[in-house]
Amino acid sequence: MEPTREERAESAVRAELARYRSAFALRLLRALSLAVVGALMAFFLPVGPTAFASGSWLVAKLGPAGASLALRGLGVAVLVAALLWGLSIVRALTHGRRRFEAELRRQVSGGSDG
Repeated sequence: MEPTREERAESAVRAELARYRSAFALRLLRALSLAVVGALMAFFLPVGPTAFASGSWLVAKLGPAGASLALRGLGVAVLVAALLWGLSIVRALTHGRRRFEAELRRQVSGGSDG
């Protein structure tokens, strides 16, 4: 017995939703790994006069203390940006998924509003 049109449509919607979730889950993993890099930079960067190469551009411009502060600030900025990116992904996985599912069902049912 062949599946009905409604069963095929429901199967297609489920498959497309699974692809949607997979794509956003991968993005969430990328955001979390970026947050880990930012946290490592912000909290575990070595401090002291021997922490940086003496001839580096950053140390020459800012001094050892300024270079350390600048790199920690960069780490905090990366961490905050990654967390905000992660929050937008979580929103897309919740509210955005519902909107995406409604649009898919509208398209599958043959409705065309515009």
